[in-house]
Amino acid sequence: MISLIDTSLIVSQFITEAKEWDVMKLKILVDDVHLQLILATSIPSNTIHDFVCWGLLRNGDFSTKTATWAAHELDMKNFPPWKYSWIWHLDIMPKLKVFLRQLCHASLPTRGTLLTRGLQIDPICPLCNTEIEDVEHLFI
Repeated sequence: MISLIDTSLIVSQFITEAKEWDVMKLKILVDDVHLQLILATSIPSNTIHDFVCWGLLRNGDFSTKTATWAAHELDMKNFPPWKYSWIWHLDIMPKLKVFLRQLCHASLPTRGTLLTRGLQIDPICPLCNTEIEDVEHLFI
């Protein structure tokens, strides 16, 4: 049986006037394992308003990058920063930034790349009609 969770609930609704966890309310919603985790979390002595934050970034902001990494179950801490991140700081048109990113990742949609991705396409370069169209062929 699937139970729906009330998304309007906020943390402060589970804290008593004495600044303690309301165990009875929590037991209704969570299992014993999660209850123990909640009870192990200290309640701040100062008043902090509830807010939504993305737990995968230190600043709490959501990004499609971290969402993609989470969807693929990758740990961002184990990967070094991308050495071509300077591309995003260039004062050029966004489409050129995307082009440069694709070039650095060897992911330009050349005929050879599209063929390796499963498209039924003739990989031969339409300009020279002799070699497979890939990044090296086009730019080197």
